[in-house]
Amino acid sequence: MPRPHRPASSSTSGRVRAAVFFFFVVILSGSLILIFSLSWIRNSNRTNLLRSCNEKQQQIDPSHHHGHESALPKKEELDSIHGARDINIPPLKNGKGTDDEETLVNSAPGVTGPGIPSAIKHVLGQTNIPIQEEASTFYAAEGATKALEQKCQWLPATTEFGNKSCFDSVGFDPSREEILADPALMDIVTPTIRDLEFLNEWREFFQGFHIIIVQDGDPTKHLEIPAWVDYELYNRDDVREALGEEEWIISTKDASVRNFGFLVSKKPYVYTIDDDCLPAKDGDGNTINPLAMHLRNL
Repeated sequence: MPRPHRPASSSTSGRVRAAVFFFFVVILSGSLILIFSLSWIRNSNRTNLLRSCNEKQQQIDPSHHHGHESALPKKEELDSIHGARDINIPPLKNGKGTDDEETLVNSAPGVTGPGIPSAIKHVLGQTNIPIQEEASTFYAAEGATKALEQKCQWLPATTEFGNKSCFDSVGFDPSREEILADPALMDIVTPTIRDLEFLNEWREFFQGFHIIIVQDGDPTKHLEIPAWVDYELYNRDDVREALGEEEWIISTKDASVRNFGFLVSKKPYVYTIDDDCLPAKDGDGNTINPLAMHLRNL
């Protein structure tokens, strides 16, 4: 007579399940340990590689920083490196022959000065139409302006006056005497994340000027810079060294990184340009000198 089948005892089944669970725990733990070990080794190797690359770059390519070590000011020096920001332009006279700054109608050759509003107000007053200073819902000088336009033969199509002598009493000198930008007075600042070949397009204007390059992004990236450029190069590590805990003032991945260049410049004036800008031409096809225009505008 066949022996009846008996189910396995619960204790045997429990031991089997425990053994299987223990096996999976061991496999999982071993896998996690292996993953973390490989990750640590990779990061350690990467750190050593970057350190080695930096050391080699300083040894093999010292021109990459072009006087960088001596140029970088310490935090306590930053407040003292900027002198008075002024330029030696001969004093200009207003229409009455005085040199009071508040009445100057020229601030530079061909450029309006702070005395223009009061001079124009005087001309408007000659129309005998009052300027209604208390106006809040309309232009105070609207009536006087229309009368002056009619008197001076205003031509909207050409934005000129038919009567050229209408504003002679103002004393404004429109001659645009060239103001030459002096390398001793002006630095050029450019923020960048890429090679600086674009500077070749500006060589006729920039050569002879000192260019401060502020590198954003990876500070270990080598930048190609034309051989003719007189420059100093800064990166995020330099910002940290100079400003310490206040490095957050110079944010990353935006235009404000150029502000560090403004900070370290020791010249009275700074001209800044992005690394994707190209020269412009005037109506006659001549290339515009941006440094001279910038100095004139200032």
